[in-house]
Amino acid sequence: MERRDAIRSIALGVWGMVLLPGCDSGDTRESEKSGKLLAIDDIQANNLEAVVDTFLPATSTKGAVELQVDQFINRLIANCYPESYIEEFIGYLDTVELWSERAEGRSFFLLGRNEREQILENMNDEEEPEAQKAFWELKEYCILGFTTSEYYLTQFTKYEMAPGVYEGCIPVPSGDFLI
Repeated sequence: MERRDAIRSIALGVWGMVLLPGCDSGDTRESEKSGKLLAIDDIQANNLEAVVDTFLPATSTKGAVELQVDQFINRLIANCYPESYIEEFIGYLDTVELWSERAEGRSFFLLGRNEREQILENMNDEEEPEAQKAFWELKEYCILGFTTSEYYLTQFTKYEMAPGVYEGCIPVPSGDFLI
């Protein structure tokens, strides 16, 4: 590359950064910075939280609700999947509500833990493939959200951001080396 070409490339890059708008205009709200959310109603949002709590309740360890796994799933689906899958996922929440209404006559999130567990167990039926798919998809996202949380990675797996240590100056042993 010639010197003139290099100077021209640098100049174009600098002017491009100056003239083109940046990614962050500085006036965005906090919720917009963290990504969009699913377009779900209050019942669906409460059911998502109840499903997460049913699969991974708080015990001697933190539960999925305390770790905000429901919000993680909400943002993950809304920001990382195509519109067709988003509609399918919202359908899973509707399936949970439908099964709850049939079995107990009220919304899933209003039920006690035992009733919620029973409904989810009933959904995991090979004769009901749509309900079974909803069950497994929701369960997998709950597990994904929990196992990728900072709490899980630091308390259970002893995750290290950069494993190993750097030892810059160490004596090299003398003698023959096996290769």
